[in-house]
Amino acid sequence: MIFDRFRKRTKDESRLEPERSVADPAAESTEFLTGDPAIDRRSLQLLLDTMAEVGSTMELDKLLVDLVDKSIELTQAERGFLLLYDGETGDDAAVSVRIARAEGGRDLSIETTYSTSVAKKVLTTQKPLVNIVQSSQEALDLGQSVYDLKLRAVMCVPLAARDTRTGVIYVDSKAERKEFTRRDLAFFAALGQQLAVSIENARLYGESLERARLAKELEVAQQIQAQLMPEARGLPPGIEVETWYRAAETASGDTFDIVPLDNDELAVLLGDVSGHGIGPALIAHSVQSALSSYLEVIPDLGEVTRRLNHRFAEAIDAGSFMSICLVRLHQDDKSPSGRSLSYVNAGHSCSWLVTADGVHDLETSGPAIGMLPGHGYASTVVETLAEGDLLFLCSDGLTEARNSERDMLGEAKVKEVLAAAHGKKAAEVIELVRGLMDQHVGDEPFEDDVMLLALRG
Repeated sequence: MIFDRFRKRTKDESRLEPERSVADPAAESTEFLTGDPAIDRRSLQLLLDTMAEVGSTMELDKLLVDLVDKSIELTQAERGFLLLYDGETGDDAAVSVRIARAEGGRDLSIETTYSTSVAKKVLTTQKPLVNIVQSSQEALDLGQSVYDLKLRAVMCVPLAARDTRTGVIYVDSKAERKEFTRRDLAFFAALGQQLAVSIENARLYGESLERARLAKELEVAQQIQAQLMPEARGLPPGIEVETWYRAAETASGDTFDIVPLDNDELAVLLGDVSGHGIGPALIAHSVQSALSSYLEVIPDLGEVTRRLNHRFAEAIDAGSFMSICLVRLHQDDKSPSGRSLSYVNAGHSCSWLVTADGVHDLETSGPAIGMLPGHGYASTVVETLAEGDLLFLCSDGLTEARNSERDMLGEAKVKEVLAAAHGKKAAEVIELVRGLMDQHVGDEPFEDDVMLLALRG
């Protein structure tokens, strides 16, 4: 068998023990230098050319294939494997074969057998390792796979850059004529350090591109959401509506809608989806779109809310919900201003009617939509709506806004401002509430979306 044959060595080469490792790769990475200027010049040029070639691409998948192919070429091995950590690094962390190649640039299955014992030892010790198999017993000592594959030479070096462990790169050969020397190992270790840097650079570059892509998508989402936010158009005579919102992230999970109806009537909605960001923003827009369709054909707000609840519960994952306050302004000759209102409050706490005698809560009609599929809602009617009365709706991002001491703004302070604002224009009320919020929060970042809506009759 080939394991029982010994390679004839030249006089200037010392025989390697069956297993040798470089104790300090950083200190001994120059052992591939022989002192012969011509040979060393070629070695250094080869290393520099390889570094330049593999460093010329930031496309990670292509880079990894190039790294393995170059490792096979430079070591004159028959096969090469790149093993990368699956996630966390450390002695017990899992690694898997990312790239498996054969000489000549041929792909191998990632299930191809290799010496896992050698790879594991290098992962554990973080030291380059070379094995020369000179007998069947040595093969068995190294592992069953080495014996079964009749491997003659195995070499493996760790990949680590900037204190980050990446994995290992491994090459082997079963050619009887092939033995890796200590110089080969030092050369391979020096190459491995550069390969690790290239992998880390490509990874960071990829993450940078992904962040830029996500930032661009979020910017576009923010622009789209801003365009989808309704404007107060077609309002009945004498009605003012003012809105304002601020997203905790790029897109807001809060929404509002202003829907002019026949006979100088008007419907307004303010809703707050659990969570914030792109997902809740899409949910909010879906509800907003459905609302307009329902209001065109269904006069009863309780039935409109029931349908919204049914649609939301079927389309959205369990655990998500949306609080809403839906208000309809009616023409009513019995009211001093000629108007009254009806509403459904589905779990939305920040809903108030401001009159001359104070701030009144719009009582809850039922749970937030999405919480109880099939739940029915009944609308509440406010018969008297005097001139100057104000409907104020907001998301809980306002009342739960925190200052540097982590104190929440709370409903009481908002109600104080609203009580003093009866008879003021809708835009003035919004500015007063915003001033209160900014004074309380200061320079602290907003943790939740904030949306404000004021309607003055």
